Amino acid sequence: MAKKYLIILIFLLPLISFSQSSDFFIYTSGTVSMSIDTSVGGGYYTNNIDYYPIGNDFIISKIREDGTINWQYHNQQFDGSDSSNKLYMIKSTFDGGVIGVGNIKINQFPNVYNCLITYIDSNGYLKWQKEYNLGFLEFPKAIYADSDSTFIIACLIDNDLVTIKINSQGDSLWSNRKVFTTSYLMDVNYIQKIDNSYFYFGQQFDTTSINFYWQGIYKIDSVGNFVWEKIFYDSASAIYPLDARATQNGELLSFNSMLTNSNTTFQQINRYDVQGNLIGKYFPDLYGGFASDTSICGIYNKTTVSSDTGFVGLKIFETNDINDFAYFFYNNSGISYLSDFLIDRNGSVLISGRIDPMGFGNVPFLAKYSDTLSIGIKELELGHAFTIFPNPSNSIVNIKVDEAFLNEVQPYSLKIYNQFGEICYHFENLSNNLIQINFSDLGAGLYFYTLTTNQTKIEAGKLIINRTSK
Repeated sequence: MAKKYLIILIFLLPLISFSQSSDFFIYTSGTVSMSIDTSVGGGYYTNNIDYYPIGNDFIISKIREDGTINWQYHNQQFDGSDSSNKLYMIKSTFDGGVIGVGNIKINQFPNVYNCLITYIDSNGYLKWQKEYNLGFLEFPKAIYADSDSTFIIACLIDNDLVTIKINSQGDSLWSNRKVFTTSYLMDVNYIQKIDNSYFYFGQQFDTTSINFYWQGIYKIDSVGNFVWEKIFYDSASAIYPLDARATQNGELLSFNSMLTNSNTTFQQINRYDVQGNLIGKYFPDLYGGFASDTSICGIYNKTTVSSDTGFVGLKIFETNDINDFAYFFYNNSGISYLSDFLIDRNGSVLISGRIDPMGFGNVPFLAKYSDTLSIGIKELELGHAFTIFPNPSNSIVNIKVDEAFLNEVQPYSLKIYNQFGEICYHFENLSNNLIQINFSDLGAGLYFYTLTTNQTKIEAGKLIINRTSK
C-alpha cells in the first residue's frame, strides 16, 4: 500500500504548481474526501473514506489555516473480510470537536448496516462512538448541528425516513419514522432549519419510469413529526442535490445536478418558499455549492482554456455575473470527483474531493483559495464565529467570539433573557473575545441570548442551566 501511494505522489507534483493562486493544495490519507467543515477553534475538518478490496474505513483530519495537518483520527473496525464503516457528513461541534454520521457493516450479518455516529474531541481523540440499530439497511447521510448543542440526523432505512435527535453525549432524545408507500426514497443529503422546523433535501426514484429521479423536500417539526412532502417534477431527471441552503429571508434553495433524456447533465438551482412551493429556477452552468443567498462557488468551463482545465469561481446565479480566480484541473486528467465546497467566515473557498492522476489510483485532496474578489461573502457562516460552552451548564457559561471575526462585530452587546422574556443580564460596548457569565444566582432552566452590533442581531440561541451552585 505504501509503495502505491509513493508512485501517486510523484505524478501529482505537476498538479500542485498548476493550481494557481491557492493558499494551499494538500493531499490527505485515504481514497476520497467526502465532506469538510470549519472548526470552531480555527482551521478545518475533513472526512475521508479509505477503500480497500475487503472493505473500507474512515479518516478525520484537522487542518490548520495554512494547510498543515494538525492531527488525524483513523477509525478501523474490521471484524472480517466483509466489514466496513464510513462517514458521509461531518459537522464541527460547539466545543471545538467534530461529529460525523454514516454507517457500519458487520461481516457476520450480510447486507446489514447500522447507523454509526462518531464524536472526536478538539485534540483528535475519540470522545464516543455509537451504533443505532434501527432496521435492516441504514444509510444516514445528513446531520444538522443545532444551536442548543444537539444534533438532528436523517436516516434512510429501506423505504422509510427516520429522524433522530441526540444530545452531545450521543443519547437519543427522540426518533420518529415516516413510511413511504407510493415512491422509493433514495437519499436525504442535506438538512436546513427555519424557525423550529427542519427541511430535508433528497431524491426519490420514480417507480413508473426507468432511471428517472425526483427531488424531494420534506418538512419535519421540532419533535420529529413528518409535516409534509413536496416533490419537484421536471422534464429532466434530478440526479442528486449538490447543496441546500435556508436563506436569511426564510426561503429554501437547492442546487441540483440534472440529467436530460439525451444523457447530458446540467446544473439547476431551485428556489422554494417555506411551504415548499417552487418560486424560481436558475441555470448556473457551474458545479459547486452555495456561497451565499444569491451566489455559488465551484468549477466551471471556460472556452479560453483547454478541455482539461477549468476555473474556480464565484457566480451570482440570479444575474449570471461571475468572478473567476484560479485555474484548476477538473476532469479525468485531474479531478475525477468533487465532493464538497465551503466558504469560510474569512471569505476563502475550500474544495475537497479526489484525484486520479494518470490512472494510478485515487488520492483525496483539500484546496483553499482566498482571492475570491467578494460576492456576498460577509453573510456567511456567522454561527461558526461564536462558541457557547458548556451548554448545558451547571453555573458558569463561556461565550467566545472568534478573534478573526472580532474586528467586524465590535463593539457588540449581549443580552440574556429567561423563558418569560425578562432580561437577566445586559452587557454593552464589548470588545473582548471571551465572556464568562455566572448563573449561580439564577434558577435552573432555559435561557436565551442575543448578540447585537449597531442594533442588528447577529447571533441568537439557547442556554440550558441544569442546576445552580446556590
